[in-house]
Amino acid sequence: AFVAVSALIGYKISVSRSAEAADEEVPAFVREIENSEAYGEYPESIPRGYYPYKLLDSWDVSPDSKLLRYQLPKEVTSLVALGAPSSLKAAREIAGEKLSKSYSPVSHPSAEGHLDLLVKRYPFRVGGGLGAFLCDMKPGDEIDMMLKPPRNMGLVPYSRNRFKTVVLLGAGTGVAPLLQLAKVIFEDPLETTTVHLLFGQRTEDDRLLQDRVDRWTTEKPDRFISQTFLSRPKNATAWVAPGGEVGRIDLKFLEQYLPTPSRDMLVVVCGTDEFLEDVSGMKVKTKIPGQSHPKKSVGPLKGYLKTLRFDVNGATVMKL
Repeated sequence: AFVAVSALIGYKISVSRSAEAADEEVPAFVREIENSEAYGEYPESIPRGYYPYKLLDSWDVSPDSKLLRYQLPKEVTSLVALGAPSSLKAAREIAGEKLSKSYSPVSHPSAEGHLDLLVKRYPFRVGGGLGAFLCDMKPGDEIDMMLKPPRNMGLVPYSRNRFKTVVLLGAGTGVAPLLQLAKVIFEDPLETTTVHLLFGQRTEDDRLLQDRVDRWTTEKPDRFISQTFLSRPKNATAWVAPGGEVGRIDLKFLEQYLPTPSRDMLVVVCGTDEFLEDVSGMKVKTKIPGQSHPKKSVGPLKGYLKTLRFDVNGATVMKL
Protein backbone atom coordinates (compact mmCIF):
# COMPACT_ATOMS: atom_id res chain seq x y z
CA ALA A 1 0.00 0.00 0.00
CA PHE A 2 2.88 2.32 0.88
CA VAL A 3 4.47 1.68 -2.50
CA ALA A 4 1.18 2.36 -4.26
CA VAL A 5 0.63 5.63 -2.38
CA SER A 6 4.22 6.71 -3.02
CA ALA A 7 3.81 5.93 -6.69
CA LEU A 8 0.56 7.93 -6.81
CA ILE A 9 2.20 10.91 -5.10
CA GLY A 10 5.12 10.67 -7.48
CA TYR A 11 2.74 10.55 -10.42
CA LYS A 12 0.85 13.65 -9.24
CA ILE A 13 4.10 15.56 -8.75
CA SER A 14 5.27 14.47 -12.21
CA VAL A 15 2.00 15.58 -13.83
CA SER A 16 2.14 18.90 -11.99
CA ARG A 17 5.70 19.54 -13.10
CA SER A 18 4.83 18.53 -16.64
CA ALA A 19 1.94 21.05 -16.64
CA GLU A 20 4.26 23.76 -15.31
CA ALA A 21 6.82 22.92 -17.95
CA ALA A 22 4.15 23.09 -20.65
CA ASP A 23 3.09 26.52 -19.37
CA GLU A 24 6.69 27.72 -19.43
CA GLU A 25 6.97 26.65 -23.08
CA VAL A 26 4.23 29.08 -24.14
CA PRO A 27 5.90 32.19 -25.63
CA ALA A 28 5.59 35.37 -23.58
CA PHE A 29 3.82 37.23 -26.40
CA VAL A 30 1.11 34.54 -26.47
CA ARG A 31 0.54 35.01 -22.73
CA GLU A 32 0.33 38.76 -23.33
CA ILE A 33 -2.37 38.24 -25.96
CA GLU A 34 -4.31 35.88 -23.67
CA ASN A 35 -4.38 38.57 -20.99
CA SER A 36 -5.21 41.40 -23.39
CA GLU A 37 -8.59 42.98 -24.07
CA ALA A 38 -10.68 41.53 -26.88
CA TYR A 39 -11.69 45.02 -28.11
CA GLY A 40 -9.69 48.15 -28.86
CA GLU A 41 -10.65 51.81 -28.49
CA TYR A 42 -13.51 53.53 -30.31
CA PRO A 43 -12.30 55.49 -33.37
CA GLU A 44 -13.33 59.15 -33.40
CA SER A 45 -15.42 58.57 -36.54
CA ILE A 46 -17.63 55.95 -34.88
CA PRO A 47 -20.35 57.28 -32.54
CA ARG A 48 -21.10 55.44 -29.31
CA GLY A 49 -24.55 54.37 -28.23
CA TYR A 50 -27.65 53.17 -30.05
CA TYR A 51 -28.95 54.64 -33.30
CA PRO A 52 -31.90 53.58 -35.50
CA TYR A 53 -30.98 51.44 -38.54
CA LYS A 54 -33.55 51.18 -41.34
CA LEU A 55 -33.98 47.92 -43.24
CA LEU A 56 -33.38 48.46 -46.96
CA ASP A 57 -33.78 44.91 -48.29
CA SER A 58 -33.55 41.23 -47.35
CA TRP A 59 -32.81 37.89 -49.01
CA ASP A 60 -33.40 34.29 -47.94
CA VAL A 61 -30.08 32.39 -47.71
CA SER A 62 -31.38 29.19 -46.10
CA PRO A 63 -34.75 27.84 -44.93
CA ASP A 64 -34.38 29.67 -41.61
CA SER A 65 -31.79 32.42 -42.26
CA LYS A 66 -31.78 35.78 -44.01
CA LEU A 67 -29.32 38.34 -45.27
CA LEU A 68 -30.54 41.74 -44.08
CA ARG A 69 -29.29 45.05 -45.47
CA TYR A 70 -29.58 48.09 -43.19
CA GLN A 71 -29.02 51.73 -43.95
CA LEU A 72 -26.30 53.30 -41.82
CA PRO A 73 -27.37 56.30 -39.74
CA LYS A 74 -26.25 59.70 -41.07
CA GLU A 75 -23.56 59.81 -38.34
CA VAL A 76 -21.76 56.84 -39.94
CA THR A 77 -20.40 56.77 -43.51
CA SER A 78 -18.97 53.23 -43.39
CA LEU A 79 -17.47 50.74 -40.94
CA VAL A 80 -13.97 50.98 -42.38
CA ALA A 81 -12.65 52.43 -39.11
CA LEU A 82 -13.78 49.25 -37.32
CA GLY A 83 -11.90 46.91 -39.63
CA ALA A 84 -12.73 43.20 -39.78
CA PRO A 85 -14.31 41.33 -38.24
CA SER A 86 -16.54 44.17 -37.00
CA SER A 87 -19.46 43.76 -34.61
CA LEU A 88 -22.56 45.46 -33.25
CA LYS A 89 -25.39 44.93 -30.80
CA ALA A 90 -29.07 45.14 -31.76
CA ALA A 91 -31.70 45.92 -29.10
CA ARG A 92 -35.49 45.90 -29.00
CA GLU A 93 -38.28 45.66 -26.44
CA ILE A 94 -40.55 42.70 -27.22
CA ALA A 95 -43.53 41.62 -25.13
CA GLY A 96 -42.40 43.99 -22.38
CA GLU A 97 -38.89 42.54 -22.27
CA LYS A 98 -35.75 44.34 -23.41
CA LEU A 99 -33.76 41.99 -25.64
CA SER A 100 -30.35 42.47 -27.20
CA LYS A 101 -28.12 40.35 -29.40
CA SER A 102 -24.64 40.79 -30.87
CA TYR A 103 -24.10 40.32 -34.60
CA SER A 104 -21.20 40.58 -37.03
CA PRO A 105 -21.74 42.21 -40.43
CA VAL A 106 -20.81 40.14 -43.48
CA SER A 107 -20.52 43.14 -45.79
CA HIS A 108 -17.14 44.75 -46.46
CA PRO A 109 -16.32 47.41 -43.83
CA SER A 110 -15.70 49.93 -46.60
CA ALA A 111 -19.27 49.59 -47.97
CA GLU A 112 -20.77 53.08 -47.87
CA GLY A 113 -24.24 53.75 -46.54
CA HIS A 114 -25.18 50.21 -45.51
CA LEU A 115 -24.21 47.02 -43.71
CA ASP A 116 -25.38 43.43 -44.18
CA LEU A 117 -26.24 41.04 -41.34
CA LEU A 118 -26.63 37.27 -41.54
CA VAL A 119 -29.45 36.34 -39.14
CA LYS A 120 -30.95 33.01 -38.17
CA ARG A 121 -34.65 32.91 -37.35
CA TYR A 122 -34.51 31.64 -33.80
CA PRO A 123 -38.07 31.68 -32.38
CA PHE A 124 -38.83 34.18 -29.63
CA ARG A 125 -38.29 32.96 -26.09
CA VAL A 126 -38.09 34.79 -22.77
CA GLY A 127 -34.55 36.05 -22.35
CA GLY A 128 -33.75 34.99 -25.91
CA GLY A 129 -32.45 36.86 -28.92
CA LEU A 130 -33.91 38.85 -31.77
CA GLY A 131 -33.63 36.43 -34.71
CA ALA A 132 -37.33 36.02 -35.45
CA PHE A 133 -38.01 39.75 -35.06
CA LEU A 134 -35.19 40.76 -37.41
CA CYS A 135 -36.16 38.19 -40.05
CA ASP A 136 -39.76 39.45 -39.97
CA MET A 137 -38.77 43.08 -40.55
CA LYS A 138 -39.99 44.76 -43.72
CA PRO A 139 -38.15 47.41 -45.77
CA GLY A 140 -38.53 50.71 -43.95
CA ASP A 141 -38.72 49.13 -40.48
CA GLU A 142 -36.10 50.26 -37.97
CA ILE A 143 -34.10 48.59 -35.21
CA ASP A 144 -31.75 50.20 -32.69
CA MET A 145 -28.13 49.14 -33.03
CA MET A 146 -24.86 50.06 -31.37
CA LEU A 147 -21.52 49.62 -33.13
CA LYS A 148 -18.85 48.01 -30.97
CA PRO A 149 -15.20 49.14 -30.96
CA PRO A 150 -12.69 47.36 -33.22
CA ARG A 151 -11.90 43.74 -32.38
CA ASN A 152 -8.28 43.03 -31.66
CA MET A 153 -6.66 40.24 -33.63
CA GLY A 154 -3.82 39.83 -31.18
CA LEU A 155 -2.97 43.09 -29.43
CA VAL A 156 -4.22 45.24 -32.32
CA PRO A 157 -6.85 44.98 -35.09
CA TYR A 158 -6.15 42.98 -38.24
CA SER A 159 -3.96 44.58 -40.91
CA ARG A 160 -2.86 43.54 -44.38
CA ASN A 161 -0.36 40.64 -44.56
CA ARG A 162 0.26 40.70 -40.81
CA PHE A 163 -0.02 36.90 -40.85
CA LYS A 164 1.03 34.42 -43.52
CA THR A 165 -1.86 32.13 -42.64
CA VAL A 166 -5.34 32.82 -41.25
CA VAL A 167 -7.37 29.87 -39.95
CA LEU A 168 -11.13 30.41 -39.54
CA LEU A 169 -13.04 27.92 -37.37
CA GLY A 170 -16.80 28.34 -37.07
CA ALA A 171 -20.17 26.70 -36.54
CA GLY A 172 -23.68 27.88 -37.45
CA THR A 173 -24.03 31.64 -37.86
CA GLY A 174 -20.61 31.91 -36.21
CA VAL A 175 -19.35 31.80 -39.77
CA ALA A 176 -20.47 35.45 -40.29
CA PRO A 177 -17.43 37.31 -38.89
CA LEU A 178 -15.14 34.72 -40.45
CA LEU A 179 -16.59 35.37 -43.90
CA GLN A 180 -16.22 39.12 -43.43
CA LEU A 181 -12.53 38.75 -42.58
CA ALA A 182 -12.02 36.44 -45.57
CA LYS A 183 -13.83 38.97 -47.78
CA VAL A 184 -11.51 41.76 -46.63
CA ILE A 185 -8.45 39.59 -47.34
CA PHE A 186 -9.53 38.39 -50.78
CA GLU A 187 -10.79 41.75 -52.02
CA ASP A 188 -7.46 43.42 -51.24
CA PRO A 189 -5.16 43.05 -54.29
CA LEU A 190 -2.08 43.56 -52.09
CA GLU A 191 -2.95 40.69 -49.74
CA THR A 192 -0.97 37.44 -50.00
CA THR A 193 -2.40 35.71 -46.91
CA THR A 194 -3.53 32.09 -47.17
CA VAL A 195 -6.93 31.34 -45.59
CA HIS A 196 -8.16 28.01 -44.22
CA LEU A 197 -11.92 27.89 -43.47
CA LEU A 198 -13.36 25.00 -41.44
CA PHE A 199 -17.01 25.36 -40.47
CA GLY A 200 -19.81 23.12 -39.29
CA GLN A 201 -23.53 23.10 -40.14
CA ARG A 202 -26.38 20.61 -39.73
CA THR A 203 -27.50 19.95 -43.32
CA GLU A 204 -26.67 20.98 -46.88
CA ASP A 205 -29.41 23.64 -46.72
CA ASP A 206 -27.77 25.27 -43.68
CA ARG A 207 -24.60 26.25 -45.51
CA LEU A 208 -24.68 30.04 -45.32
CA LEU A 209 -23.35 32.30 -48.10
CA GLN A 210 -21.97 29.23 -49.83
CA ASP A 211 -21.70 31.22 -53.06
CA ARG A 212 -18.83 33.20 -51.52
CA VAL A 213 -17.05 30.03 -50.44
CA ASP A 214 -17.48 28.49 -53.89
CA ARG A 215 -16.22 31.64 -55.61
CA TRP A 216 -13.08 31.88 -53.48
CA THR A 217 -12.44 28.17 -53.99
CA THR A 218 -12.50 28.73 -57.75
CA GLU A 219 -10.73 32.10 -57.90
CA LYS A 220 -8.12 31.59 -55.13
CA PRO A 221 -7.24 27.86 -55.26
CA ASP A 222 -3.69 28.48 -54.06
CA ARG A 223 -4.74 30.69 -51.12
CA PHE A 224 -8.13 29.39 -49.98
CA ILE A 225 -8.75 25.94 -48.51
CA SER A 226 -12.19 25.14 -47.08
CA GLN A 227 -13.75 22.16 -45.36
CA THR A 228 -17.42 21.88 -44.44
CA PHE A 229 -18.67 19.51 -41.73
CA LEU A 230 -22.33 18.47 -41.73
CA SER A 231 -23.72 16.76 -38.64
CA ARG A 232 -26.98 15.64 -40.31
CA PRO A 233 -26.51 15.54 -44.09
CA LYS A 234 -29.48 14.47 -46.16
CA ASN A 235 -27.21 12.21 -48.18
CA ALA A 236 -24.12 11.24 -46.20
CA THR A 237 -22.66 9.13 -49.01
CA ALA A 238 -22.86 11.92 -51.54
CA TRP A 239 -21.54 14.50 -49.08
CA VAL A 240 -18.28 12.68 -48.27
CA ALA A 241 -16.07 14.16 -50.97
CA PRO A 242 -13.18 16.64 -51.20
CA GLY A 243 -14.25 19.62 -49.11
CA GLY A 244 -16.95 17.74 -47.18
CA GLU A 245 -17.05 15.60 -44.03
CA VAL A 246 -19.87 14.07 -41.99
CA GLY A 247 -19.81 14.83 -38.26
CA ARG A 248 -19.04 17.67 -35.90
CA ILE A 249 -15.71 19.47 -35.78
CA ASP A 250 -13.64 17.51 -33.25
CA LEU A 251 -10.02 16.82 -32.35
CA LYS A 252 -9.67 14.10 -34.99
CA PHE A 253 -10.85 16.37 -37.79
CA LEU A 254 -8.73 19.31 -36.62
CA GLU A 255 -5.63 17.10 -36.53
CA GLN A 256 -6.43 16.07 -40.09
CA TYR A 257 -7.25 19.43 -41.65
CA LEU A 258 -5.50 22.21 -39.71
CA PRO A 259 -2.15 23.49 -40.96
CA THR A 260 0.86 23.27 -38.64
CA PRO A 261 0.67 26.09 -36.04
CA SER A 262 3.31 28.80 -36.23
CA ARG A 263 4.09 32.34 -35.05
CA ASP A 264 2.88 33.84 -38.32
CA MET A 265 -0.59 32.28 -38.00
CA LEU A 266 -3.89 33.78 -36.82
CA VAL A 267 -6.69 31.46 -35.72
CA VAL A 268 -10.19 32.93 -35.27
CA VAL A 269 -12.87 30.82 -33.55
CA CYS A 270 -16.58 31.68 -33.53
CA GLY A 271 -19.73 29.70 -32.71
CA THR A 272 -21.88 28.66 -29.78
CA ASP A 273 -20.48 28.66 -26.25
CA GLU A 274 -20.28 24.87 -26.44
CA PHE A 275 -18.30 25.08 -29.68
CA LEU A 276 -15.83 27.56 -28.19
CA GLU A 277 -15.42 25.50 -25.02
CA ASP A 278 -14.54 22.44 -27.10
CA VAL A 279 -12.24 24.17 -29.57
CA SER A 280 -10.48 26.99 -27.74
CA GLY A 281 -12.08 27.86 -24.41
CA MET A 282 -14.11 31.00 -23.76
CA LYS A 283 -13.15 34.63 -23.38
CA VAL A 284 -12.68 35.75 -19.78
CA LYS A 285 -14.98 38.38 -18.26
CA THR A 286 -13.61 40.37 -15.33
CA LYS A 287 -15.79 42.76 -13.30
CA ILE A 288 -14.17 46.17 -12.89
CA PRO A 289 -15.19 48.23 -9.81
CA GLY A 290 -17.18 51.29 -10.83
CA GLN A 291 -17.88 50.02 -14.35
CA SER A 292 -21.20 48.57 -15.53
CA HIS A 293 -19.66 46.26 -18.12
CA PRO A 294 -16.99 43.65 -17.40
CA LYS A 295 -13.64 43.65 -19.13
CA LYS A 296 -13.45 40.97 -21.81
CA SER A 297 -10.02 39.45 -22.32
CA VAL A 298 -8.99 36.70 -24.71
CA GLY A 299 -8.29 34.21 -21.93
CA PRO A 300 -5.99 31.16 -21.84
CA LEU A 301 -6.16 28.64 -24.64
CA LYS A 302 -8.06 25.44 -23.85
CA GLY A 303 -9.80 22.63 -25.71
CA TYR A 304 -8.67 21.01 -28.94
CA LEU A 305 -6.30 23.82 -29.94
CA LYS A 306 -4.56 23.56 -26.58
CA THR A 307 -4.18 19.81 -27.08
CA LEU A 308 -2.67 20.49 -30.50
CA ARG A 309 -0.19 22.96 -28.89
CA PHE A 310 -1.22 26.01 -30.91
CA ASP A 311 -0.18 28.26 -28.01
CA VAL A 312 3.19 26.54 -27.51
CA ASN A 313 3.91 26.97 -31.21
CA GLY A 314 3.13 30.68 -31.06
CA ALA A 315 -0.10 30.95 -33.06
CA THR A 316 -2.35 33.91 -32.24
CA VAL A 317 -5.78 32.50 -31.29
CA MET A 318 -8.77 34.83 -31.02
CA LYS A 319 -12.22 33.89 -29.70
CA LEU A 320 -15.26 35.83 -30.92
